[in-house]
Amino acid sequence: MAKANPAAHKMRGLDYLWFCAYQFAFTVLWGAIGQFIIPNLNERLLPAEGLRLFGLTVADNKLTALGWITFPGLIIAAFAQPMFGAISDGWRSKVGKRVPFVFIGTTLTLISVLGLTLSVLLGWWWLLFFYGLTQLFSNVAFGPYHGLLPDRVLAEDRGKASGALGAAQMFGQIGSAIYMGISLSRNDLAGASLGVIIIVALGGLVNILLLREQATDQLPPSPRISFGQRLTSIVSINAKRYPDFVWLLIARLFSLMGFTTITTYALYYIQDVIKLKNYNFFGLILPDANAGYTIIQVIVISFSFISAIISGFLTDRYGRKPLIALSGVFGILGALALVFFRDFTLLTILSTFTGLFFGMFTAVDWAMVTDLIPRSQAGKYMGVSNLATAGAQALSPVFGTVIASILNPNLNPVATYSAIMVGAAIYYLIGILLLTKVNEKKVEDEIEGEFQAALAWPLMLFRKLLRYCKIAALVIQ
Repeated sequence: MAKANPAAHKMRGLDYLWFCAYQFAFTVLWGAIGQFIIPNLNERLLPAEGLRLFGLTVADNKLTALGWITFPGLIIAAFAQPMFGAISDGWRSKVGKRVPFVFIGTTLTLISVLGLTLSVLLGWWWLLFFYGLTQLFSNVAFGPYHGLLPDRVLAEDRGKASGALGAAQMFGQIGSAIYMGISLSRNDLAGASLGVIIIVALGGLVNILLLREQATDQLPPSPRISFGQRLTSIVSINAKRYPDFVWLLIARLFSLMGFTTITTYALYYIQDVIKLKNYNFFGLILPDANAGYTIIQVIVISFSFISAIISGFLTDRYGRKPLIALSGVFGILGALALVFFRDFTLLTILSTFTGLFFGMFTAVDWAMVTDLIPRSQAGKYMGVSNLATAGAQALSPVFGTVIASILNPNLNPVATYSAIMVGAAIYYLIGILLLTKVNEKKVEDEIEGEFQAALAWPLMLFRKLLRYCKIAALVIQ
């Protein structure tokens, strides 16, 4: 049994601020890119004749084209985050094991965001290229960064630290929504991108300079193993020893697929179903869908912030599972609101359910993941846990693309988006049901061999998914 990590210490006020600065910056980055920049540039750059690849038309509408952008990039993220998190676990340097990756990844991300902005001059395929690079480079930093939670925070503070991370995420989304809404209403994409670059750079500097890590250059070197063994160990976990982590990973995937489905298509929903234009919202004139989406974003994220703070304290007292399950119920209500109601003002009120889901889920889920992983391999396991986040972002547009191909949003917008939102509600429900398989208990820190059970978790995950596919096939028949 390994001793507790000596780097972990009692968190105080400013510690939470320095710790969460990069979470805030990262959320601003991906809130701007995923929910504003990519949807707008995708629609603007999509050729009138559709996307053609090897002489074939692969996308003839903006929903299908959006899936072509997001899916490959998020597959990159799904592997990059755990890979660099695992590499950082054994990194030796005078400035620590996570900081070098945050510095390098942030620097490369700033360059790729510049390229993403320039794609407006280069065309749709360059948009796809720079999106993939941004996913890769940002996760060079973000995978190791998440390892700081189990590295630096004592077990009794993890609920509050997770709540603080959730709050930083909410602030980042509020800031991103307001800033991007104003910038795009002025058609100032270049200025918006420059602001995002500055925020990410500042967040990285605060994390690097003020949240100091212990030097690791004097620690014993990692065991020598072959390149193939190291590569396999990077993306492997011991599923037999940590089955609750695997079940939580799958439950997290479906819960986040529900939320990501809503956020991915919300802007297009306001454009195509509500057809928002010059709408009087309590005296405030909303000129277009971007302005309406900004209003809903602010409401969702405000309630997310409130629920994240409250849940961070409640989870240390009442446990993780009840709050995660309750968050799923809120998510279902938020998704169904988009199926049954078309009035914009009413939808802004009902969007509070989506906010309550995200704040509660984010705060409690991080704490529960941290409870279920070995701290000696925190970077790798936290990176693997974020496979669910990247997987949700990758799979949600695929489902939307299939629905769009069948129903055609240009001809049947109400039916198309209603079907997509029903799918979101089903994802939330599956996430709640899978959560019942998780035993809520804290894992004692254990040292595993790097190559131990290398293929255990991929095979187990594959078997689980295969089983559910078989059940789904029987139901369809």
